[in-house]
Amino acid sequence: MVGFTAPLRLLNTAWIYDEVNKILFSSDMFTHVWSDKIEGPWLMEGDDGVTSNAFVRSFLLGTGFWWLEGARSDPLRKGVRRVFETYDIEMICPGYGAMLKGIAQRQTLIRGRRVKWCSQEESNPQPTDP
Repeated sequence: MVGFTAPLRLLNTAWIYDEVNKILFSSDMFTHVWSDKIEGPWLMEGDDGVTSNAFVRSFLLGTGFWWLEGARSDPLRKGVRRVFETYDIEMICPGYGAMLKGIAQRQTLIRGRRVKWCSQEESNPQPTDP
């Protein structure tokens, strides 16, 4: 097991990577996928759990990550990308919500590369001084 400071977190938490099973335990991040039923399923594989960028943005801003709106998110995105580049992650297990495996997990990685998270700097360019 490898523990490290989470690059994006609500509280001072650590993410843990299980090298044997290739699982990232991501604490309060990647919690945007839920089952409609309490019985589950709670493991999202294949096309299950695939979400849109707009949904993830709305989810983050509606939960503890409201501060991302307007934040300089480039260092956060780079930190998350570095985790996925460093570790061979096959499944993400957040502290709550569904476990992500397969397409849902890969979509999370791709989203981290393409989306500017919830940063106002990219979605609403600020006027420049003359």
